[in-house]
Amino acid sequence: MMLFQSSRLPDPDPHRYVQLIAYTLRNPSFKSADACAACGLSEKEFRFVATSIYSLSAYQEQKGTPDETQHWILRPEAYFSYLQYLEFRHALKASRIASSLAVVAIVVAIISVGLTFPRETLLEKECRAWAENTMRDMADRDRRAACPPVRVGPV
Repeated sequence: MMLFQSSRLPDPDPHRYVQLIAYTLRNPSFKSADACAACGLSEKEFRFVATSIYSLSAYQEQKGTPDETQHWILRPEAYFSYLQYLEFRHALKASRIASSLAVVAIVVAIISVGLTFPRETLLEKECRAWAENTMRDMADRDRRAACPPVRVGPV
C-alpha cells in the first residue's frame, strides 16, 4: 500500500562506489575491467576508489592490469560502511511502511467513531412510536376523566 506516493521522492539508485562494494561481496575475485563495466566506473576512478575500499597488495598497487583476475579484499571500514548504508535503506523502507499503516489506523479510527454515534434502529423507532401513542392515549383518558362530557338536552 503506497498512500501519498506522489509526495515521496523515489529511491535513488545506489552510488557507483556502493555498487562496487556490492559487486566485490558477490565476486571477491574479478578483473578490474569487469567491475568497471558492471558499476559504470572508469579505470582511473576504479584505481582511486580501490585505494580506499580494498586492502591492496604491493602487486595490485603497482603491477595489476585491468584484464587480470585478482582477489580483492574489502577493508573493514568499507564493509561496515556498506552495512550502515543497507541499514539506512531498510530504515527508510520501514518508516514508509509505518507511515502508511498509521494513515490506515487513523482512517479505521475515524470510521469506528462514525459508527458509534447513536443511531436509531428500527426496534427503537417502534418502541418510541408505541410509547408516544401510549402517552397520547393516557393523556386523552386523563382529560376525559377530569372534564366529563357535557350533555345537552333532556335528561
